[in-house]
Amino acid sequence: DFLGLDRASDWMEPREGHIMGAHLSDASGLEAGLLPGAGTVDWGAVRETLSPTVPRILRLAPGTDLPMIREAIRWLEAGR
Repeated sequence: DFLGLDRASDWMEPREGHIMGAHLSDASGLEAGLLPGAGTVDWGAVRETLSPTVPRILRLAPGTDLPMIREAIRWLEAGR
């Protein structure tokens, strides 16, 4: 909501049960493509709203290294 946009929970909750997939990345200010947990996205709301069966794709900035990607995946899975 840094840019005055709705919070993730504001638009996800009314669509809960109808979301068929999600591409995930974090952001901090104008910097996007961050690993989940590295920015300011409310991941608690995302975790609560997305069904565990919904496929997730990480959208990351070019040059993100593999160990960091693995850590982000573990972090996301821990919240399921």
